[in-house]
Amino acid sequence: MSSQENTLPIEKHLQVIPSELETKLEAEKIRKGKNKAEEDLDSLKIDYKKLHLSIRTAELDARVREDAP
Repeated sequence: MSSQENTLPIEKHLQVIPSELETKLEAEKIRKGKNKAEEDLDSLKIDYKKLHLSIRTAELDARVREDAP
């Protein structure tokens, strides 16, 4: 068996197993993405509440105008 034949399986093995640093970097990337998604969701909830309030205000304003003499 040549030296190259012995090296190939080791290289494949090393490519399959991510390093601890790569794992930590990937976990940090996922955490940042999750935090961004949560911030976006919170922002959307606030926007929805504001829009809902605007619609209710417009509906009440329309009713007041209908009832006005």
